Amino acid sequence: MARPRLEIGSQGAVSVAGSPGAFTARARFRDGDGVTRAVERGGATKGAARTALSKALQERSAHIRGGELDGGSTVAQLLAIWWPAKLLESPDLSRGTKYSYEDIMGRIIVPGVGSLLLREATTGRLDRWLTAERAVRAAQSDLARTILNQAFSFAARRDAVAANPIQATSKSKPSKSKPQALSDEQLARLREALRAPRKRGNYYLEDWANVQLGLATRVGESLALTVGDLDLDNPAGPRVHIRATVSAVPPLMRQLHTKDGPDGQRIVTPPVWVADILRKRVGNAGPGGLLFTSSRGTMIDPHHIQQAIRRLRADAGLPDWVTPHTLRRTALTRIANVMGLDTAAAYVDHSSSAITERHYVEALLQPGPDVRAALDSLAP
Repeated sequence: MARPRLEIGSQGAVSVAGSPGAFTARARFRDGDGVTRAVERGGATKGAARTALSKALQERSAHIRGGELDGGSTVAQLLAIWWPAKLLESPDLSRGTKYSYEDIMGRIIVPGVGSLLLREATTGRLDRWLTAERAVRAAQSDLARTILNQAFSFAARRDAVAANPIQATSKSKPSKSKPQALSDEQLARLREALRAPRKRGNYYLEDWANVQLGLATRVGESLALTVGDLDLDNPAGPRVHIRATVSAVPPLMRQLHTKDGPDGQRIVTPPVWVADILRKRVGNAGPGGLLFTSSRGTMIDPHHIQQAIRRLRADAGLPDWVTPHTLRRTALTRIANVMGLDTAAAYVDHSSSAITERHYVEALLQPGPDVRAALDSLAP
């Protein structure tokens, strides 16, 4: 009976022959091309020959597996190999994306499932872990699932797993929350709180909030405004060039493009009252021409704005859904109600008015059709 064929990447029995000082260890090994070859290594002793052969066979097997991964590798090892490859394949990833991925991997995935072997990382096991994480931190668990999906697809392409176990795991339900805008009364209360004496360092908040509202920018975009971005004496009306953002990823920096990348820059026409505030800020511009700086003249972290607004909304008795981003939603809601949804989308350069409607514009309850003529006939 013929000997059973070896699996690719596996070896047969080891034999050692020779004499003291010159031993040779031999074994059959099936290479990646399917051909079984004899491999041998020498050593001064039988043990040395066996060790040399074992090392050679391990290196040969690793080369067949792609050099790195198999079912006995851990999820943490997979991430350590996949992430550098991902960075090489996607050199245009933003600093924020890189920071978020590395944060989720180090803080959530590796402590949670990093010690699992790839052959142990079944769909059921991973789904139970993701479901538990989703109950605690929904948004972060969604990003964890995205990362693991990409990593296991990479593992499947390296034949380290038979199939990607993440693809069949459950997904979180889409959020049904609708955008909310400040009413005139709520906006007045917020402005009153902004005008109240604040702790040292928050003196810029009132001007910042009004500029954020009047330009309908993102928080990082308004904080990144410089004197060079302004053309307030343009004969056709004042202009503001939105072309940068403050990235909250350490170290804090002014990123020379918006969240939408190099194509995300836009020019907006501010109302007169916003232009007046900007002229005032020009006279107090900080290093590099920044319109908004801390009391020390340094760039402002968007997280500090979030914390300040959180305190202010408590002072003003405003609901918990009020955030710095609410000012942008309030502006776009007002533009859409007065000038139409398409105008609101164009003002912030959205690719579709559907995006503006879904994420930024508070829906107003509209009256139904006038059917009195039909119902009059039913009168008693």
